Amino acid sequence: MSKSVSVLCRGKSLESISILPESNVVVLVNSFQNELDNEDIHNYVDKHDDIIHMVSPNSQFYPMVEKKLYSKYNFKKIVLPYVEECRPKVIGLFMFKIKDKNGYILDVENMSDKNKDDMITTSRYAFTSPTCGMDSILYAVNDLEAKEVNIIGMDFYDGVGYFTNSHGEIKVTTKECIKRAKKDIGTADDMKSFFCNFAEKHSDVTFNVYTMADLKTDVKNIKVHRITEGVGSVT
Repeated sequence: MSKSVSVLCRGKSLESISILPESNVVVLVNSFQNELDNEDIHNYVDKHDDIIHMVSPNSQFYPMVEKKLYSKYNFKKIVLPYVEECRPKVIGLFMFKIKDKNGYILDVENMSDKNKDDMITTSRYAFTSPTCGMDSILYAVNDLEAKEVNIIGMDFYDGVGYFTNSHGEIKVTTKECIKRAKKDIGTADDMKSFFCNFAEKHSDVTFNVYTMADLKTDVKNIKVHRITEGVGSVT
């Protein structure tokens, strides 16, 4: 059986997670402590045996440690959304002391250099992608060698605070999100183009996208499941 990976981002479409198929591996993107309070999200994550946390050291995810979430679910490793040469020089030591549910310290890894060919250059990084969610998709394909990637919660500038470094704690408008992001990664259309170009390049992988965003594409290996009004309503 080909490996399948579910990438869980934190947009509003995540609330419809009950329609997402199960996968071999689940990747949680950035601070996820609030999302795991949702019963449907908890149930989905809890029934998987291989969970990876893709998280930026600056994403204010320490409450996950305080709430003992790493020992509650089947976490296997923490992955930083950087290749080695772009990894921050200073990282909180607590990150290297986080224990899994069996009491073992979780490995903290970088994305491999296999991802460089799919990355862009910005004013901050020689190699990166538009968002941590995008990094997770690259990682699923290049490092986990997934042949099917199920993506939910990637709604493109939905105003939940991704570009304020508050990660959902401070609400911002779509206009504010775009203004903050334009310096490095452009508009929502630029993000969509990055994803579609990446998927087209990896034509042997099927990308199932469950989103509230208006994502239109002719890329044959992208299957868009548009989530409309009401949890689990799909067109």
